Amino acid sequence: MIYIIDFDHTLCNTTALKEALQEGVSKFGVDEQIFAATYNRTVETIPDEYDYDTSRHAEIISKETSGDPKEIKNKLDSIIGRMDEFLFKDSLSFLNWLKDYGKIVILTWGNPKWQQTKIENSSIKKLADQCLYTGKEKSTLQLGFPEPEEEWVFVNDNPKEIKQTMKLFPKSTHLRMKRPEGKKFDPEIDQLNVPTFTELAVLKKYLQKNNKKNATIRVT
Repeated sequence: MIYIIDFDHTLCNTTALKEALQEGVSKFGVDEQIFAATYNRTVETIPDEYDYDTSRHAEIISKETSGDPKEIKNKLDSIIGRMDEFLFKDSLSFLNWLKDYGKIVILTWGNPKWQQTKIENSSIKKLADQCLYTGKEKSTLQLGFPEPEEEWVFVNDNPKEIKQTMKLFPKSTHLRMKRPEGKKFDPEIDQLNVPTFTELAVLKKYLQKNNKKNATIRVT
């Protein structure tokens, strides 16, 4: 089996990460409103790209406050360097269990550079067999895995992306994480009867019970 797992809001509490970034630069006079405004300007600098960059963000913040851009950037970088703190508490144990029973692929949506920065600063990089970084356009997504499509299992939180991968890879299994911290909810996804989980421990039990290669999955 090959398990294709999303990163943000599935393995990583991205909401907590953004809150930590804001708190980290608060000493420079950055409140929640300033942070949100400067963050949005940062990721929207390049049209049609959701590209976060600490250098660019620091420069934008410095123009709104009295903070030094180098000091602001260093603070942002130091927080991103602690990415394991922002993983959901069940993420690493789940991946450590899963790696013995299949290939783990982290498939991230969004700007490749920013997604790669987050993953490479976390322990997930060591647990994954492969990390794929995609742009915002997913309609042409192609996955050239040697395993047959029937053995692919997608795990994602974003209903829009789930519907897209279901359309592209109809023979695969599609599962949804619905973390309390997530914000991408879509009533249409409920009509598709996609198995939904709020914790990876529950997803683990589901895989143990329903995996096509159940004989290779043991209860631990």
